Amino acid sequence: MAARGAMNLQALPLAAAIVVAAVATFVVFGDSAGEPVAPLTEPAQLVFHWEADGSIRVLSASTGAELGHYAATGFVWGLVRSLERERRRFGVELSEPYVLGRNDDARLTLRDPALDRDLVFDAFGSSNRKAFETLLEKGRS
Repeated sequence: MAARGAMNLQALPLAAAIVVAAVATFVVFGDSAGEPVAPLTEPAQLVFHWEADGSIRVLSASTGAELGHYAATGFVWGLVRSLERERRRFGVELSEPYVLGRNDDARLTLRDPALDRDLVFDAFGSSNRKAFETLLEKGRS
């Protein structure tokens, strides 16, 4: 039996996914003021494909090339899971591409055109932002 107050290591992936979902809920912004959404510079269109084992593949929407593959844990997986849950909630097709790029002040942004929402990666820390910067570099090549 584990000592009282000891952390159950098996619960870490679930805890991480909950934290990512909570943060994403507060960081995703829509165009509530009705102002035009600024274009993203050098964007890459991404599609997320769920595998049978729970992992996700990130594909270029324009070429179909695989840009990344992520196990069923971690930041990218948890964030995508949260975004796709929102799409299901609003009845949006999951195969619609997301747009990853930099906004007018060079901040890395993931745009969901289907829900008119932007997610700016400033709040997630440099290592988590780096994962999406890598996807942007691969998606633009």
